Amino acid sequence: MRLFRKLSAFGYFCTATTLLVPMRITAIIPIFLLMCATAFGQIKNPRENTIMISGQGTYAASPDWVKVTVSVEGKNEAFNLAFDQLNQISQKLQQALKDQGIKNDQIFTSNYQIEKDFQYNPTTRKNEDMGFLAKHQINVEIPLNNDQLKKIITTVSNTEGNARLTVSFSIKDLESARNKALVLAVQDAKAKALTICKAANLSLGEIKQIDYGQTYNRPVPYASVTMDAMKMDRGAYSDPGFNPKDISVTENVNILYNLEK
Repeated sequence: MRLFRKLSAFGYFCTATTLLVPMRITAIIPIFLLMCATAFGQIKNPRENTIMISGQGTYAASPDWVKVTVSVEGKNEAFNLAFDQLNQISQKLQQALKDQGIKNDQIFTSNYQIEKDFQYNPTTRKNEDMGFLAKHQINVEIPLNNDQLKKIITTVSNTEGNARLTVSFSIKDLESARNKALVLAVQDAKAKALTICKAANLSLGEIKQIDYGQTYNRPVPYASVTMDAMKMDRGAYSDPGFNPKDISVTENVNILYNLEK
């Protein structure tokens, strides 16, 4: 009987405990939910009463810088002979450019390569080994001057080695042009924001945040024309009448404004 009573007491104790725990949880849950609701109610949206505007600015200017890219090549069945032939052509070209007033620091190599030369034979329908093809790409960069440019093109037209050239026009101080475009982008964003606020009977407040930045390399704006020097009559070059268009630089910005009623 004593054992039974102990077991009964123990069982009663367990039963009572089991019944009490759910009752406590039931009482705590409403209090917890009330506290959460109060806390969330005090958290404000950081972008409440704000407006995000995208602005774009484009600055255009006449080009003041020119880059002439000249490609020459040498061919031969032997590697070393193709190499020597190309070097002779390149050295003559660079010396001829210097004779026209081009400085040494205005001439530089952008690409140099020697590779196997294969040509397709329509009779055999196979690519035939023609030896080696050596290529040299030379760049000349100078301030834009039509007379000087004409001398360069004339010099290239008298060059051997299947010469080809590309004339590219740009702005030397690109950073200044981009800064001016950025100012226009900010002004564009503000003008849009004022227009929207006026239509909505709101007042535009202070700037809260500005997002600007590029995660990639922006291309350098150029206007270019390619010419085949081999198709020019040697020594009979005529001015093509270059009239390069303005170079445009575009920048974008996102601005978060505060709104006031």
